[in-house]
Amino acid sequence: MTKEPRCFVDTGICSVTWSQDKVRQYVAYLPTVAVISLVWAIFAFELTPLRYVNPLIDIILGSPVIWVSNETLFREYVLMRVLISMMTLE
Repeated sequence: MTKEPRCFVDTGICSVTWSQDKVRQYVAYLPTVAVISLVWAIFAFELTPLRYVNPLIDIILGSPVIWVSNETLFREYVLMRVLISMMTLE
């Protein structure tokens, strides 16, 4: 498997095998995860009985909510705006 494009002169077909880069994907998630985690910590402290629990435990308990919110916000808003801005450059 190669990441470089291959073009065949006799058929005129060009192909490339891409692999997903998980590290860069998770680094791109970091800003939205930070904001959502902060919002979750404030929500857990102010509006739930978790006020007297360690904030790290609040974040761990809220990690499923944080992750689902991150996936939704990142895919629906951040990636769509990037695709739109890339399309306007062409």
